[in-house]
Amino acid sequence: MAKPKKQYKKYAILLWILPAMGVLLWLSNSWHDSTDTIIVSKNKLTIEGQYGIVLGYDEIKKLKLTDSLPKTLKRYNGYAEGDVRKGRFSTGFNKRVNLVLNSNAKPYLYIETKKNRSIYFSETTERNKDLYNQIISALEVYSPNYIYFED
Repeated sequence: MAKPKKQYKKYAILLWILPAMGVLLWLSNSWHDSTDTIIVSKNKLTIEGQYGIVLGYDEIKKLKLTDSLPKTLKRYNGYAEGDVRKGRFSTGFNKRVNLVLNSNAKPYLYIETKKNRSIYFSETTERNKDLYNQIISALEVYSPNYIYFED
């Protein structure tokens, strides 16, 4: 008689674990598919999301719009499915870059920090251009020593 009780417990546990795993997978996918954005505020630039970054304007060395990403990208911590790529990736030259690409909309917003951290961001073509102009304006006001780069 002991066997049916043990089997009942196993099935009861499975009935709780399987739906819980399904909910976790659904939450994980919806979290990655959410659109991350950049907030340009008075003294900092905030890239929202799981792989987000907060930068002071004085940390930005280079800012530009670019139509290309590094040629070889290997994901080492992050998420990549279709046009959505978020997280930390390495290039063919073992340089690590942060990608927050909600889409493949070009031009990408490229930010390089004074510590040589490279960040690529994309939301929509119009939004990328708008964010670029907002950040340039903020740099002119809050980081007057910023040197404008145009490649």
